[in-house]
Amino acid sequence: MAKPKIDNPLFAKTDELSLKDLNSKTLKLSPSDVSHPPVNQDQLLNFKTLKVPNFKTFKVQLLARLTEKQLQSLSKLEATIMKGRSSKNRKERITKNSIIRASLDALDSLIVDTREIPDEATLLGRITQAIKTKKDN
Repeated sequence: MAKPKIDNPLFAKTDELSLKDLNSKTLKLSPSDVSHPPVNQDQLLNFKTLKVPNFKTFKVQLLARLTEKQLQSLSKLEATIMKGRSSKNRKERITKNSIIRASLDALDSLIVDTREIPDEATLLGRITQAIKTKKDN
C-alpha cells in the first residue's frame, strides 16, 4: 500500500508518515519533524503590537427592540459616517452598535430630570430638554 502524501507545511518529513500514524489518536513529533517558516523581526514586532478590535473588549450584550424608523436612522448615520471619512480616519469600523454606545456615553454627561417619568415619550422629552440645556450653556 502506498503511503499517503500530506501537503502540510508543518511537516518536514511528510513522506515518512504512515496511514497508521494518521489514524492514531496521537502523533508524536520531534522538533526536527516540524518545519517553521522563516520569521523576520518586523513580523514579530507587528505581532506584538496587534490591537484587539474595540468591540471584542465589551463583555455584555443587550438586545434592544427598535422601530423601523430608528433602525433606518441608525443605518443612515452609520453609512454617512463611514462614507465621510478619509483613509487616515479609518482606524476602526463605526457600526450601529458604536453609535448606540457613543450615544449612551453622551447621555451620561447630561443632567436629565428623572422624576415622575410615566412613559417613553416623556423620557424622550426630558432627554431632549437636557440636550438643549447643555447646548445653551
